[in-house]
Amino acid sequence: MDWSKRFGGARLQSAVLTLLALGLLTLAYWLSQRSAVEMDWTYGHRSSLSAETLAVLGDLQGAVSVTAFVRDGDDAATLRRRISMRVAQYSGIKPDLTLTFVNPDLQPDLARELAISRQGEVVVRMGQRSERLQALNEQAVTNALYRLARRGAKQVWITTGHGERDIEATAGYQLSNFSEHLQRRGFAVDTLRIDGTTTLPDDGILIIASPSSEFAENELDQLLAYMDRGGNLLWLVDPGAPASLDAFAEALGLTLLPGLVVDASTRTRGIDNPTFVLGNPISSHVVNQPMPKDTPALFPRATGIDADAAEGWDTTALIGTTQDSWTETGAVSGQVQYDAGGAERPGPITLIVALARPTATDTVEQRVIVAGDGDFLTNAYLGVGANLPLGLAMLSWLATDDASISIPTRPAPDTRIDLSDRQIALLGLLFLILLPLALAITGAAVLWRRRRRR
Repeated sequence: MDWSKRFGGARLQSAVLTLLALGLLTLAYWLSQRSAVEMDWTYGHRSSLSAETLAVLGDLQGAVSVTAFVRDGDDAATLRRRISMRVAQYSGIKPDLTLTFVNPDLQPDLARELAISRQGEVVVRMGQRSERLQALNEQAVTNALYRLARRGAKQVWITTGHGERDIEATAGYQLSNFSEHLQRRGFAVDTLRIDGTTTLPDDGILIIASPSSEFAENELDQLLAYMDRGGNLLWLVDPGAPASLDAFAEALGLTLLPGLVVDASTRTRGIDNPTFVLGNPISSHVVNQPMPKDTPALFPRATGIDADAAEGWDTTALIGTTQDSWTETGAVSGQVQYDAGGAERPGPITLIVALARPTATDTVEQRVIVAGDGDFLTNAYLGVGANLPLGLAMLSWLATDDASISIPTRPAPDTRIDLSDRQIALLGLLFLILLPLALAITGAAVLWRRRRRR
């Protein structure tokens, strides 16, 4: 007697094999719930974190929270899943790195406080410091963690005494919101009175925030001495800046253009006021890299800057206007147009300039940024366009905190197939004609054989 007959025939054998298969599947599921094994079989391990990222995570001390702002909608589930998968790579290495989703429509105060403007923006926080990300690739996340892990606060001094903007007042034309964002990034922000009698501290960044009254000669000498000692500076210039600062601009090789920059292209974006100017990156400088793609900064009432090559300085134009702009020296009312025969300058106009030069020790470089507008960082306009990312990037560069982790690119070979027209035609013939015809012939043959057996 054969084996199948001894155990009750083929049906019993089939039942036993089915039970064994179900038992094995149940055992596999039970084991999978109690242990996790992840394997990356992609070429170059493209789906795993790089060694550089693992080193950053190993140096992090303290919990990290990630808050993703996602509105309800058709793409919400897909976006949440993509964000969760990215964060899971990091939390798998650092268990105290957590993710929370927030609907900005349900928590508008929080979204406004953090200047959230796009679907899927992410805020990474460690301790009292935080960074806002609009891209969630490994390069962006790792460098955010790298900057947040920086120990020691960078000092920022904002000058007072000449009608500068206030870092504590909450009015629309003041800088309290920008000051709060700087503190979240690890900066210590304080005021410093310029009176010509004291020596300005060299440890930090000096911000001259749109002064409206003239500087005395000894006060100007105080600023020039600060520059001669290698101090880093952000100078926010508004139209009608004090004439006493012209000598300061000349020392930097800069000329402040007369008039007000106007931009006719803003009408296409629904902005009727021509003094609201769109600023876009005009160089590959590191300051411009955090600006969202295709999102310009908005500058209300800006001054154009003419940058000459000052001796010893490496000068780079950062932000400029479109060709539809010019410097308007007349009254900005009614129908304004460019006067080719006057003192007006046609666009594009430079709005922000960065300068750098080696210091006496050559170990670090002195850095200066001059911006032809102070309004774009105020409470009223900080959350518009790329204003906030640009402002934070400027301060990070001035603090020499522009170092970043380079994440190596790990491309996959042979991810693209290049076919000639002849090869494409042959593939079309195979899949569209020959294979369907072969299946039809096979089916007809099987049907014919079955009919013959009857």
